[in-house]
Amino acid sequence: MANQQAFPAIELQAPPKWGQSLSDKPAERLEQIAGAAAEARRRAAEGFTTDDLRRELKRSQRVRAWKRFGVVVGVIVALVAAVALTVMLLFSVNFVNAGTMAPALKNGQVVISSKDPGLSSGDVFAYRDRDGVSFGRVIAGPGSWVSIMSDGSLTISETAVSGTSEQGDSHSSAEVKISRQVPVGSYYVLGDAEDATINGLANAEDFVASDQVIGKALFKVWPLVNFGPVV
Repeated sequence: MANQQAFPAIELQAPPKWGQSLSDKPAERLEQIAGAAAEARRRAAEGFTTDDLRRELKRSQRVRAWKRFGVVVGVIVALVAAVALTVMLLFSVNFVNAGTMAPALKNGQVVISSKDPGLSSGDVFAYRDRDGVSFGRVIAGPGSWVSIMSDGSLTISETAVSGTSEQGDSHSSAEVKISRQVPVGSYYVLGDAEDATINGLANAEDFVASDQVIGKALFKVWPLVNFGPVV
């Protein structure tokens, strides 16, 4: 008798669930098909009709669709949480509760500020004070000299100013009423709607320490009609 080539027997595994996708591997695909056929015969023997099988197939398809939907929702929730965490770590959301920065910022607006502590002259920023959170504009940085003249004008210089100083195109002389150096680690701050005062400078009321700084004001986000950068 001629030698006959032996083929490996296909061991049937547990029948797959109805609606389960077939494997890309030929051996596994055969096992799935055979298992499905065995399941169909078993159900037919137990009195399952073709309509029963169709209903079961539709049910399994709905279950699979809901599972896919759950995965999509989970991914969206994870992305939203990641964005929210990033915003919380890098930015601060604050309410404007005073009109001292008008017209740049108005009472009731919502502002997003960067938590980067680096500030330059002219920057609008949020900071903590005894009233909660306030906004101001950097007039002078650490080490600068701030002087209030007799005519009410404000002079910022890198060195101390004393005696008189020529102001404006008319070259009129104004006497220095008070001059003070901004401490290291602090900023001289005024609101756009505020004027420099001798008391504010003398009593350091207009100085903001770096540990009070929340961050540079970037965008007005509410009300939407005022949406835009803070300048």
